[in-house]
Amino acid sequence: MIEMWDGVKDTALHKAVRMEHLEVAKLLIEEDPEFEYLANDDGETPIYIAAELQFHGCLEEMLNKCIKPTYVGPLGRNALHAAILSGFGYTKISKSIKILFFEYRTKGSRGEFATECTKSLLKKKICLCEQTDIFGWTPLHYAIKNKNNKAARMILKRKTPATYICAGGNDEWTTAFHIAAKHGKVEMMKEISNRCPDCWEMVNSKGQNILHEAILSKNVNVIRHIEESSDQFENLVTHKDKDGNTPLHLLAFTRRSIRHQFIKEHPMLNYFAFNKKHQTMFDMDIWDGRLISDRTLRSKRLLLHSRKFAHRMIPDPEHGVNTLPTMEKRFEAVMKISKTQVVVATLVLTMTFAAGIAVPGGYHQEKGYPLLLQNTAFKAFIIADTISFLCSFCSIAVYVMLVRKASRYSRRRLEILAILHFWQAGLLTLACYGVVIAFLCAMYATLAPLRPLAIADLILGFFIPIVVNLAYVMTHKLLWVRNKFRLYKARQL
Repeated sequence: MIEMWDGVKDTALHKAVRMEHLEVAKLLIEEDPEFEYLANDDGETPIYIAAELQFHGCLEEMLNKCIKPTYVGPLGRNALHAAILSGFGYTKISKSIKILFFEYRTKGSRGEFATECTKSLLKKKICLCEQTDIFGWTPLHYAIKNKNNKAARMILKRKTPATYICAGGNDEWTTAFHIAAKHGKVEMMKEISNRCPDCWEMVNSKGQNILHEAILSKNVNVIRHIEESSDQFENLVTHKDKDGNTPLHLLAFTRRSIRHQFIKEHPMLNYFAFNKKHQTMFDMDIWDGRLISDRTLRSKRLLLHSRKFAHRMIPDPEHGVNTLPTMEKRFEAVMKISKTQVVVATLVLTMTFAAGIAVPGGYHQEKGYPLLLQNTAFKAFIIADTISFLCSFCSIAVYVMLVRKASRYSRRRLEILAILHFWQAGLLTLACYGVVIAFLCAMYATLAPLRPLAIADLILGFFIPIVVNLAYVMTHKLLWVRNKFRLYKARQL
């Protein structure tokens, strides 16, 4: 009967451990200590369940008296995974009580038992700390991520080489040192670096070192710790990953305050190094939609270097000729779009002027005022046509200012051009909407005797632009979400 199992392959010992009946579990173990308890349908063995529930007394009993103990669990994990993860609220419970469960296990005696379970498992079978789950993560990786410093120190003390086991698959992987940096675990970084001094040279699957990871994660404390603790800071800051990006390139994706503070504290670094796409940190920052002000570049050496860079030519590997720097390409792209917009604005200005002179319905032959002057739709036409005329005129005026500002190349000028370009596009959009509304109001006013046709024309005129705009907005949002998801996934890996 001890060896029998139910519909989910739970034996009596599975049940006793799960219900935390210590005396029953002892009785079952003593009756048949040679029986090998296999995993149930959920992939759990009695030892795994005891470790997950932090049932330390029962775990000790099975480890000491079972002749053929089995440690496997679901998702390719073992009992040591369970002991480390369950110490911080990881178990099969509903999300509604997860917070209460977390507080109970970390503040009460269960939190102490989690450490004792880890100690017992390491003492009995040290190789558990080197086994990975289906995600490629060892118990040490989870201990570092979940702030289980006690368990991580025990593993590092008993099996220091476990630090060199990579987390992840064959194509994308990282190291325990990178995980500590990514999650801001400065204490664990100190523990790992004290036991493994060569960890500062470790890189992940993308060829990124620990400083790459710290900057991508935007952890100021970790960046500060690397600056103060590592005597290889200069080597780390110049190291390039597989894309040719140094940690300085990745500053473009951090908060402006972090970026400015870093440049202020390290003004002599080479912020104009190129990656494999011939981009500097500043080029990547502009492409990401955020501009770095020249106020952060007060160092004379940096300013001199920036002047030299402004006249440098970049070789184009496809055509074998020299092309203008990326910043000048930005100027050309903005000016090209602005020229198209000014042509459209001129056409709108001409149409609205003509429509304002030749009003729908004509003029009274004797008195000279419009025949539809008392019509509400005609009044709306006049207002919409006037707004469209003025907005198109202002758009042309903004273009004239934009041309004047584009006479010289500089990052400050590019920032001003971007603002003017935004205003030009906004004014042109309002002018186009005004033209559509003016046209619909004019049609409604002239078709007033045919009320059904006038209403149908008005509904159709408003419906089509709304549908087109919604389709554009939804497409833009979907692309934005996709790009953000790819960036998030890249940073997580």
